Amino acid sequence: MHELLVQADPKAAEEIHENNVKRVIRALEYHEQTGGKISAHNEAQHQRDAAYRFYYFVLTDDRAKLYERIDRRVDQMLKKTDWWKKSKGCSRKAVTEGWCRCRDLVIRKSWLTWRANMTSNAQFI
Repeated sequence: MHELLVQADPKAAEEIHENNVKRVIRALEYHEQTGGKISAHNEAQHQRDAAYRFYYFVLTDDRAKLYERIDRRVDQMLKKTDWWKKSKGCSRKAVTEGWCRCRDLVIRKSWLTWRANMTSNAQFI
């Protein structure tokens, strides 16, 4: 497919890696539908002024303070939704270690803690 793009739009083919199939297909679709080159279209779009003004802010704070605020917010949300009551419907089969295939170790640790609490409180399972 990338070879077709080289023929249709050499500049785009140079910018788009051959393994990026989605972009290659999009460029070929654009060429087929409009007869134009996606590289020229992209250049024209980059030259346009934005329809709105935007600002970029970066907020920083002490990590410990940030995590404390996040934890407090999550606790408030969980209390508000009564998730313990709603979790009574979980079947023993669904609540297994393999059910949570998290890559994030913090999330996985939270899941395993939750699971341990759930299995120790038989009324919820």
